[in-house]
Amino acid sequence: MDRQKFSYRKQYVLGSKYIDGFMSWQRIEIGDGYYLTAHPELEVTKVALDGSYMFLLGYILDPNNTRDTNSQVIQKVIAKVKAPDDVFGQLAEKCGRYVLIVKTDKELRIFSDAAGMRQIFYYTDAADKFWCASQPHILAEQFKLSVDETIRSDFNNTLLFASESNYWYPGSCTLFKEIHHLMPNHYLDLKNNVQNRYWPSAKLSSMTTDECAEKSSALLSGIIESACFRFNNLALAISSGLDSRLLLAASKKHADKIKYFTHIHHEASNNDMDLSIPSMLCKKLHLHHRYINQVEAIDGEFENAFKENVFTARRSTMSDAYAIYEHFGVEKEDLTVIYGNCAEITKRDRSRYPKLPNFLITGKSVTEMALLSHSSTALHEFETWLSTVKYLATKYKFDVLDLLHWEHRVGSWASMSFQEYEMAFEVICPYSCRQYIEYLLSVPFKYRTKPDYIMQHKIAQTLWPQTLDLPINPVNSRFKKAIGDLLYKTDMYDALKYVFMMYHRRYKVPLKKAGY
Repeated sequence: MDRQKFSYRKQYVLGSKYIDGFMSWQRIEIGDGYYLTAHPELEVTKVALDGSYMFLLGYILDPNNTRDTNSQVIQKVIAKVKAPDDVFGQLAEKCGRYVLIVKTDKELRIFSDAAGMRQIFYYTDAADKFWCASQPHILAEQFKLSVDETIRSDFNNTLLFASESNYWYPGSCTLFKEIHHLMPNHYLDLKNNVQNRYWPSAKLSSMTTDECAEKSSALLSGIIESACFRFNNLALAISSGLDSRLLLAASKKHADKIKYFTHIHHEASNNDMDLSIPSMLCKKLHLHHRYINQVEAIDGEFENAFKENVFTARRSTMSDAYAIYEHFGVEKEDLTVIYGNCAEITKRDRSRYPKLPNFLITGKSVTEMALLSHSSTALHEFETWLSTVKYLATKYKFDVLDLLHWEHRVGSWASMSFQEYEMAFEVICPYSCRQYIEYLLSVPFKYRTKPDYIMQHKIAQTLWPQTLDLPINPVNSRFKKAIGDLLYKTDMYDALKYVFMMYHRRYKVPLKKAGY
């Protein structure tokens, strides 16, 4: 393995000077006293116009101009920005995995893509200047900071962190008390050393399901097309689930450019419908489909690099990354994988976050939803977040728990997964598009959630109707499904789930600690 290529792959540090120890990395003066140190493979694109400038770290796709390069997309954005906040509206329809540094007028800001899939961690130094990086431990090493064992212990005693694969960190916290994570829908003001929220800023206009299906399908199709023009070696992970089914449908026009695969995990059985349906569906659609088996033994050099790259790396994600790395021969040819993460923002999983009236949404109830019972750190993060968000929810008429899932779980769990995968391959998440999210949040809740997911089915029907010929996430028991559907439709499920969380599950004791 080429350690220079895969060590801290595509990562960066932004601060008041270049950092030591990465002599082969790019060194770029940003201006206003800031300097960027970036891995050689991280794309850095600069565009300047009339005293304003933008630095793009990563890639950005325009579904309406699918052949545009990073530079062309950003040039069109900066040409339309007249005031600092204009940039957010100009980026709404774009997709990608990026960090953007923007200088307009007297302001200098940094923020990431809609779902925060390229992470920003930040630290305030002794001179009261922000430092930003792709991972917290890079900053910790530079400033001789140590893990706060109180925070680590606080999380390890929760049900969430008993899971080896699904743990994530709420809010802006990290294991380093002095280092924070920038959540989606926020930016850092690098001149005034403050964090600000920029979304939501207005009420969403209501949409019919037909109107939403037409506009959303065009976005997804355009994003996939743009990815096909941008990346030479493109793959799409599919299961029997709804999220990957929509992306499969969106890939219709360019299916010949994409490698379709399904990952087989150790716990899967030979009659697992999650495995058989993708294969049968691809055969029906005349697409080549392949299985990727979980690898029993992971190369030691790969494992060491993986742990070095991501401070909170998870064993299960490493196994997935290594299996794909081996199967596609990533060391010989770079790979980009399309994943369906972030779709949960708009089709909220009510088993995690049930539909509740605002008065029941408290710091305490949210910690229970997140499986973080009795964590004082999580409780503080959620209460701080709710202190402003509940007011905005009333003002702009949106569901607090939709935003919770977006900013906390997706903005942490999914973005951490993508950072882990990045060592082996690049990732595209078409659902990390603000306009797509806004479109779906503009239709009534009942059309985009369990049991029927009417909105998502309409989108797939618009894109490629034949992708719906086989069932989505089929269940073995029709009786159990009928009971569940009835509970969802009558909203009884949400009440029962709330009672279960608050008066039963919170007293369960985790059996093991996460990590490896």
